Amino acid sequence: MIAAAFMLMRSPEGRVLLLRRAQGEDHAGGKLKPGETAERAVVREVLEETGFNPGHSGKWFCRRVRDAVDAVTFAFGCDEFVPRLNREHDAWQWIDPQDALRMGAL
Repeated sequence: MIAAAFMLMRSPEGRVLLLRRAQGEDHAGGKLKPGETAERAVVREVLEETGFNPGHSGKWFCRRVRDAVDAVTFAFGCDEFVPRLNREHDAWQWIDPQDALRMGAL
């Protein structure tokens, strides 16, 4: 079982940040390192993947266990910022959650 942590970032205007995986990149991001908590892993991953340091994990949002991945997602409120993407992603957008659902992104 792989343990992973993710962050749902939401702006005061209600938009969420979506990142698009670059072609050829592993889709199993957010993996916890040995001995790492989900709270620490999500802060590390957000910093590595966006250049933004949230400082803390935010609030526990949900947990999903599927296909041998135990994933915890935290909700984090923040002002919209311009991410500095690493090689894992090639695009980003702050988007209304309803628009993301219509696109099939969430």
